[in-house]
Amino acid sequence: GTVRHLDGGPDGGCCAFASDGRTLVTGCGESTVRVWATSDWSCLCTLTGHDDGVWCCAFSPDGATLVTGS
Repeated sequence: GTVRHLDGGPDGGCCAFASDGRTLVTGCGESTVRVWATSDWSCLCTLTGHDDGVWCCAFSPDGATLVTGS
């Protein structure tokens, strides 16, 4: 397999793949969530709003909803 390093901020927190495998989200200690396209590993967007590090994240089974927690 291939190992990828995604420059998603300090202190790893969590990651989750959407059920279709096309999207990955990562949460980190700097209070942000990044959304990645698995086709080319580009960062699609950075989500902010948590007051603390993001330590859990999950997609709904249909991939339409993302939940995160800190």
